[in-house]
Amino acid sequence: MVPNIMTRKTNHRNKTIPIVIALSAGLALGGAVRAAFLLDEEAPARVEKAEKAPVAKPASEFPPHIATNIKAQPVAGVRGAIRVSWDADPTAPNDFIVGRSSEAPDTFEKALAAKSIKILPAAMNSSVIDSNLPPGRYYYVVLARERVMSREIEIYPDVNYTVNPVILEREEPLSGRPLLPDQVTLIYARVVNQTQVALSWKGVSGQGISYNIYRGAAPLSSPEKIRGAERVAVVTDRREAYTDRGITATGTYYYAVSTSDMAGNEDLQLIPEQSYMTKGVFVAFISEATVSGLRARPEGDGSVRLTWKGIGSSSVEYLVYRYDRPITDVQRLALAAHIGVVQADESEFTDASPGQGANYYAVLVRLRDSSIDNTIKEGSNCTLDPVSAGRAPVTRKRPAARMEPPPGKETPRRSPVETGTVDAVLRETFFRERYPLALRRLEEVARSSTNEAEVAKARLFMGRSLVEMRRYRKAIDYFLMPDVRRHFPKEAEFWREYAISRTR
Repeated sequence: MVPNIMTRKTNHRNKTIPIVIALSAGLALGGAVRAAFLLDEEAPARVEKAEKAPVAKPASEFPPHIATNIKAQPVAGVRGAIRVSWDADPTAPNDFIVGRSSEAPDTFEKALAAKSIKILPAAMNSSVIDSNLPPGRYYYVVLARERVMSREIEIYPDVNYTVNPVILEREEPLSGRPLLPDQVTLIYARVVNQTQVALSWKGVSGQGISYNIYRGAAPLSSPEKIRGAERVAVVTDRREAYTDRGITATGTYYYAVSTSDMAGNEDLQLIPEQSYMTKGVFVAFISEATVSGLRARPEGDGSVRLTWKGIGSSSVEYLVYRYDRPITDVQRLALAAHIGVVQADESEFTDASPGQGANYYAVLVRLRDSSIDNTIKEGSNCTLDPVSAGRAPVTRKRPAARMEPPPGKETPRRSPVETGTVDAVLRETFFRERYPLALRRLEEVARSSTNEAEVAKARLFMGRSLVEMRRYRKAIDYFLMPDVRRHFPKEAEFWREYAISRTR
């Protein structure tokens, strides 16, 4: 997990030390801080000679911030993969950072110049798998993040860095055996919309590559288990994400993503926590409060009439939303206009001013405790077919929120829940895949608006625009901004982790 990198010189035990980076949002108290953890390809080309590393101490003498008993060895049966493990005090107030180097990290400078591959809390399982490696010699070092940031690291041979390299040799394919495609890495899953699972991974390069998505009730840790699992999708358009909307029962689910080439060769010997999950995601179908049978019908007077079947409770309210795209997930729900509230004893609503063009609707339930069940069930509590009010659009002007202001005049600020400037910009740019334009327009909104929630939303989608433009390091800065994390905590965490996984 490596954000932007910067270096400078400082006096310490050695004459010069490249400054490494930190992934801590706490560093950014006065604004975005360009810091990094372990220097990778942007490290200085020349580093001055440093002192020899101290002789290793007995394990019992090491303080909690020192990782011990480091080991690195190839993963049996998986080409290009190395498992790195170490011991860590679970009470240590540190995250530990794993770095990889092509030479022994036996000086302060070499240790800090290693390329970071993972950050793990001390209390987590102290092992990682470094995958998709070409043939070569590899050394590893594990350092406490806080010590790296303060440049007070200590290194001990065969304690927190490896002395002997792991050597990966080039494998020659056996005669008649197909050369299998590379495997995906950094598989990640989380529950969205309460009953769906959003899955992402880092793909591989090559022509004609497709990704096979498997779902099971236990880790898919062998080719036999994968063959017995359900293949829920095949992704062929270079996407590195998929949302599983086919779950129908409460349970813990595990996923695996394999690759296939144009000839249909598929590698089922997958890598834990890289191409298959060893820890599942729990999906619960409990306490659902969703309407059913939602229908939208245009009326002769230019309005749209909605009807649905309620949940049969007298202590709820129904919230009605409208958007120009199907409201099939919480992201579109956030952009939709909240157009009405209906009491529990009613099950219909008339949208008297639907405007021009086609619209889509959703009806959610607000419970007695004021919480909202935002479960989306396609075709049940949200409409999938467009509904037009039938009015002639010839003489009507476009809504002011979609128009650029005349020179010298400011755009009037509106509530982001109704016709917010951010929402208008997103409809015209981001959701039309015009990401550079979205970045510029959203930056103008963030600079001019006095509404904190609107500014946070603009910055969130500035980061997402940068993700779509593959400028992952810059995108991380936006997902770490305090207002973005305050107003959109789940989205900021998900897209930050996604962007970080792409910086390797």
